Amino acid sequence: MVEKAVGISKAVFKKALEDNRRPAIGLLEYRNTPISGLGLSPAQLMFNKRLRTKLPISNKLLNPELFKDVNIKLLRPQQTQKHYYDRSSKILTELKPGDKIVVQNVKTKIWEPAVVLSKTKTPRSYKMKTLYGRVLVRNRTFLRLSKVNHKSYIDNVLDTLPDVTQVVSTPPQNVISTDAQTSISTKSGRNINRPNHLKDYVCY
Repeated sequence: MVEKAVGISKAVFKKALEDNRRPAIGLLEYRNTPISGLGLSPAQLMFNKRLRTKLPISNKLLNPELFKDVNIKLLRPQQTQKHYYDRSSKILTELKPGDKIVVQNVKTKIWEPAVVLSKTKTPRSYKMKTLYGRVLVRNRTFLRLSKVNHKSYIDNVLDTLPDVTQVVSTPPQNVISTDAQTSISTKSGRNINRPNHLKDYVCY
């Protein structure tokens, strides 16, 4: 409810700036608007009465009134949400140090093997070490017990990599060697070296 109130307040300020009006008027109307599922406005919850706005209203409706069972009305929608959430959820088993698990990579969404080191002070969080030596802290939601041998997993990954020893490099074809053309001999036998700025070109 708090996050929703902050979002609505920001929207009121944004709309007031666009229309070049006072934000206080919009906030006043928001405080006087009944909350869905409760039937009472924030002003009624705090002051036990409605606030006078620019909208016409009977004086009788502005009289203070004591509202009962407000806490029960607030808990009712929360219990309904909890009921439907618990239907599709379950309590996850607690992990122990040394358990072989798989942890979901946040970026790639791929499950990678790891080993549990210890449980942290944060609720439902564990410290683990991956096969690559990285130490991570993850919530129990992103951890699963693994029955796969981690050594065989590494072997399977290595088998999928190309064998670099079988790669044979073939020399490029039709390449003109310019090593012999680095110097030119004249009729008298004097060597003329080619300038450095022409070393990448073939001279005829």
